[in-house]
Amino acid sequence: MCLKESSTVEFKRALTDRVKHEIIAFANTHGGELYIGIDDDGSIIGLENAHETLEKVSNMLHDSIQPDVLVHTHLLVETIENKEIVKISVSRGSRRPYHLKSKGMNSSGAFIRYGTSVTNASEEGYYINLGLLFSDQCDHSIKCASYFGNDKLDFQDRKEFTGSLLTHIEKVYEYLSFYNAKSAHFEGLKRIEQESFPSYALREALINAVTHRDYSFSGSILIHLFQNRIEIVSVGGLVKGLTFEDIDLGISQSRNPKIVNVFYRLKWIEIYGTGLQRIKKVINTVRNNHFGQLGQMHL
Repeated sequence: MCLKESSTVEFKRALTDRVKHEIIAFANTHGGELYIGIDDDGSIIGLENAHETLEKVSNMLHDSIQPDVLVHTHLLVETIENKEIVKISVSRGSRRPYHLKSKGMNSSGAFIRYGTSVTNASEEGYYINLGLLFSDQCDHSIKCASYFGNDKLDFQDRKEFTGSLLTHIEKVYEYLSFYNAKSAHFEGLKRIEQESFPSYALREALINAVTHRDYSFSGSILIHLFQNRIEIVSVGGLVKGLTFEDIDLGISQSRNPKIVNVFYRLKWIEIYGTGLQRIKKVINTVRNNHFGQLGQMHL
């Protein structure tokens, strides 16, 4: 097996603190693969206890690097030439710049890959994580799809929205409004207009999904518009420690408090954890007023 170091491949004879620098550099640049148990010239040295080394690497990454880089790494023990080595595959991180916890977010603790070398990042051109999300360089997206029926067999339209979180919300809300069919009926001389889905509930659900998704994952928020319902799938699930029963009781814990603060200053949200309850209330109010057939929302 012929192995050679490159901009995306690095060898280490043994586990040392330099491994942290290499992984940070891969996550901040274009990703790559790090092999422990292989010499710089590609010679297979092997490890006496590869599985123990793998566990040490996992603990090292968890304890020493911010933001959490483990979600962008895959560790395994491989056998090459009858010798065990540890292979660490690192993808380009979604919450750059990654850095050493002990150094904080500055050039002495952040690293990038330059050819086959690792160097300190100057931080120029990097946003802090929050700034990146609100910039046009944000690499997250929302994918919307509308269907002719009540299943995913027959597409009517599909669209992906990119850019800053603000652009996400504005453009996706326009998209949802376009497909939010309107009808009307008369009560006496008064013309009463009705939407398939209350605009307030749509707006609240959309902002909630963007505010509380887990941005350590690269997957998109998914919105499916069926004829009888809308499904909004936000990445990350419930914040650890919360249950659906807690949410029904009004208990709230934000996953992204800085995003919450920005949206609060924009007067897009309140900060009392009442969003889902308000969505339920407005839908129930419309139903109780007998405004025809109202679609369902699944969050």
